[in-house]
Amino acid sequence: MTRRITLCLLPLALLASEAAFASCSSNSGTGQSSCNGPLARVYVPNDGGVVFLEVAGTVQSQLSCTLASGIYWRLEKSIPNFNEQYALALTAAAVGADVRAVSVHNNAGSACRLNYLVLMP
Repeated sequence: MTRRITLCLLPLALLASEAAFASCSSNSGTGQSSCNGPLARVYVPNDGGVVFLEVAGTVQSQLSCTLASGIYWRLEKSIPNFNEQYALALTAAAVGADVRAVSVHNNAGSACRLNYLVLMP
């Protein structure tokens, strides 16, 4: 009986491990970097001005912008749609949904500041 249960759970474990990696890309022509994947962490530091979001499996080398501490996208409270993006991030984290994080930047190597966040189907 134990063997049957283990064999049935193995495909599910493999699917779950595949879903934990982000798909990232950059377009130097438009200055856009983006990643699709599960939202792994929402980090709100004490100092205020920014919320940090981790898209699981994001690979810094695939982006033309720079992630905070090598893993976090910056959601700055000064942007006009901060409340909407923050609510979407909390929802995605609560239900385990994938998101598309997008940063549009003028210079390669600048911070990965979220311009928009999309809840993926």
